[in-house]
Amino acid sequence: LDTIRYINEIEKLLFNSHEKQENMGDALAKIADITEAEKVCFQITDKSVKDVSFLWDGSEKRICKEEFPWVKIMQKRLLNYFEEGNNQFLATDEKTLKLLFPEYKQGSVTSMMAIPVEGIGGEICGILSAFNLSQHPADPNLLKNVNFSFSMFCHNMKVYFEIKARGEQDLLTGMYNRNRYETD
Repeated sequence: LDTIRYINEIEKLLFNSHEKQENMGDALAKIADITEAEKVCFQITDKSVKDVSFLWDGSEKRICKEEFPWVKIMQKRLLNYFEEGNNQFLATDEKTLKLLFPEYKQGSVTSMMAIPVEGIGGEICGILSAFNLSQHPADPNLLKNVNFSFSMFCHNMKVYFEIKARGEQDLLTGMYNRNRYETD
C-alpha cells in the first residue's frame, strides 16, 4: 500500500508540472524521502524540449540549466549507458562509480542509482537519478515504480512547448506573432 500511495502522490504532482514546474521539486523531494537519498535529479533528454534539469538537493528545489555542469556530464554519460541497452545503473561504491565516471574523485557523490525514462515510442526521454543513498542495498525499483509518471510528464512537456510555439509564431514565416508581442 505504501508503494501505491507513493506512486499516486508522484503522479498527482507531475500531472500539471509542465505548467507548474515547482511541483517537480515536490515530486523529487518525495522520491528522495522514499529512496533515502540526499539528492534527486531528473533530466529531460528529448531534443524537442529545451535542455532542462530538475534537482532536489535536500533543502532547495531548483530548475537548473548551466548552474550544475556535473549534472549535465553525469546525465550525458548515463544516457550513453542506457542507449547501449542497460535498464538501470546502481553504484554503491567508488569502484562502480569510476566505471562510468573515470574522473570521479571521492567527494560529493558516494552512491547513486539511475533509470532511463522511456517515452511513448520507446525512446529515452529522460533520466531519473538518486544520489548518496543511505539505504543499503539500494532498490532501483523505487525509481522504476514512477517511470510511467515521468514518461507522461515528458510527453506533456513536449506537447506544451509545441502548442506554446504555435500560439506565438507564424507558421509560414517563423516570426513571432501578436500573441508573443503582447506577452513580451
